Amino acid sequence: MEAVRARGRGRGREKGVGIGQGQEQRKGPGNRRRHISNDIRALVVDHVINHGMTMRDAGQRVQPNLSRYTVAATIWTFRLENRSARRTPEGGRQHLLTHEQELDIVNLVLANNTIRLHQL
Repeated sequence: MEAVRARGRGRGREKGVGIGQGQEQRKGPGNRRRHISNDIRALVVDHVINHGMTMRDAGQRVQPNLSRYTVAATIWTFRLENRSARRTPEGGRQHLLTHEQELDIVNLVLANNTIRLHQL
């Protein structure tokens, strides 16, 4: 049987052979984003800024599998925001009650276990 040639992009493929029928994409731990500790970030910034090393050399000296692009992102953040440490998570809803108010409610409930919410 003769293969049918398609026109345009992807010429040379047989009819019916397309995306999803070749090798599977790797979806495992290798594609995860790796977090770099604040100590390693500080060392990278020190090597590049103070010692004048290239980004590739600084990354290889501090941690052998550290990419030049990761070093560049760290240096970029340092120059723009004057920080080398990672940001702490800031998202989410703010607290409705202060810590003291929560303790007062807990103590009320402990003192009177039959208390209802509308009585607070």
